[in-house]
Amino acid sequence: MVERDVAQTVTLQVLGADKTYEVAAKMPLTWLLHTAPADHHLAR
Repeated sequence: MVERDVAQTVTLQVLGADKTYEVAAKMPLTWLLHTAPADHHLAR
């Protein structure tokens, strides 16, 4: 999800054990676009 704020904050979510989405991280869109998926350490 991308917010409509100045930083265009991105909310990354993961599917939890109970099958509901949980917020995993929030970061500016520009930072997300300049990093690799492995940089976010979201694997569960």
